[in-house]
Amino acid sequence: MKPDVLFTSSLSRYSRDSALLATVLEFVLAHGGTILTTNFLLRPGDAVARRPPLIGADTHDPLSVITTDRLLGLHAKYVRRLLEQQGPG
Repeated sequence: MKPDVLFTSSLSRYSRDSALLATVLEFVLAHGGTILTTNFLLRPGDAVARRPPLIGADTHDPLSVITTDRLLGLHAKYVRRLLEQQGPG
C-alpha cells in the first residue's frame, strides 16, 4: 500500500488544539504518510518549509495560492505532482 499525501491549506485545518494537532501529525507520520500544506512538507524524518515570505492560506480554495515559488527540491516536487493530478482549473 502506497503512503498517502494529505494536502491542506494549513495545519490548523486539522485542529487548532495543539495537543490534538500533535496527535494527528504523529499518527499520520507514524504510518508513513506525508502532510503537504501551502508552506510546509512533513514526512517521516523530513520537515521542509517554503523560503520566506510564507504564503497566506486560502481555506476555501487552497490550490489557488499554492505555487512552487520559493520551494526547495522535494517540496517543489510534491507540489508539482499535486497540481498535475488536479489538472487544469
